[in-house]
Amino acid sequence: MSLRVATINIEGGKNLERVARFVEEQQPDVVCMQEAYEADLEWFREHLQMPHSTFAGNGDFQFEVGFLEVRGLWGNAIFSRLPFLKTEVFTYSGPENTIPVMQVQKPNSGRRTVQVVEVEQEGKKYRIANTHLTWTPNGSVTEEQLAAARNMLQHLKKYEALILVGDFNAPRGKETFQLLADTYTDNIPPEATSSLDPELHRAGPLPYMVDGVFTTSGYRVEHISLHTGISDHQGIVADILVTSG
Repeated sequence: MSLRVATINIEGGKNLERVARFVEEQQPDVVCMQEAYEADLEWFREHLQMPHSTFAGNGDFQFEVGFLEVRGLWGNAIFSRLPFLKTEVFTYSGPENTIPVMQVQKPNSGRRTVQVVEVEQEGKKYRIANTHLTWTPNGSVTEEQLAAARNMLQHLKKYEALILVGDFNAPRGKETFQLLADTYTDNIPPEATSSLDPELHRAGPLPYMVDGVFTTSGYRVEHISLHTGISDHQGIVADILVTSG
């Protein structure tokens, strides 16, 4: 039996009901979110009927900027129907022991973290990492983003088996994305050219495949699909099998 994993950048508190409907329709075992508010964790646990969760704060929003309101701590979250066997958080960009106050017009003024959890289903263990990589303007590649990606991969290389998901802010075909694809298998179908929602993204349709599901050789993705109408990013759902160990 495969494990169903979903990943989506939920755009703060803007799309809670849409996200809940998406989860109800797709019935994933594990949901990874980026741009989630800590204040919404209890709401999600109740409405997703997923009792297990973990949160990694990346920034403290004390002002309103663009689509993000004043809601406090903002970061990555993982929800699961299955209990966590292990949870870890690594900071690969920014301060490790404090969560910075976000600065107006500075998307990278917070820190960047990667969450790693383990769950078990029918005797098979799955290790899932969730992250939101450093932002760049117009899908460009910057030294800041490259350095963050390399540091993240350095943290993750100790895991022989890994499923890495998230919003990588790095379009497929460019150098940062290639760092990930050189290390792990990129499971997004080659014909998919964008993971941004053409209707809900504030910049309109953009040809950037920036969200992903990467795996090591110990896993096989049986089925993967992208879904619009949820947030400014498309939701991704993958059915994943353990192939070794």
